[in-house]
Amino acid sequence: MIDRACQKLNDAIAIVPDEQKQAYLTAVRTCPHLVRTESEPVWFLRREGFNPWVSSLLTVLLCHACARSHATKRQRANHLTLSSFRIVQNAASRIICYWDVRRKLFGDRAHLPLVQTGHGVFTSEEVGLLMRHNPI
Repeated sequence: MIDRACQKLNDAIAIVPDEQKQAYLTAVRTCPHLVRTESEPVWFLRREGFNPWVSSLLTVLLCHACARSHATKRQRANHLTLSSFRIVQNAASRIICYWDVRRKLFGDRAHLPLVQTGHGVFTSEEVGLLMRHNPI
């Protein structure tokens, strides 16, 4: 079930126009290991509760994109009748948003690991600041 859901998630991400997922595509290209380890697809699917009735504005937008991407009425019907289509759409939007926010927050360092060593997205100064205000 999880493998199938992850495949559907990849399909949902694929139909999102490239201009709406630039940060995600850059991450996949430059640090695929981080995409797998720091934005595990199952986390995003679980967040949606594997609930087929989850809905969002992106669901509507993706359904329109999906309808345009399939040539025949039968292809559209087969694709859109998947019981978990809305789940994977919302999970897809969350993954795409995660990488977009990460890029906005960390800029050029967005593709480094989220570690507090001074060798990831946080600089040594930022780690020091975190430690001063949030001692372990």
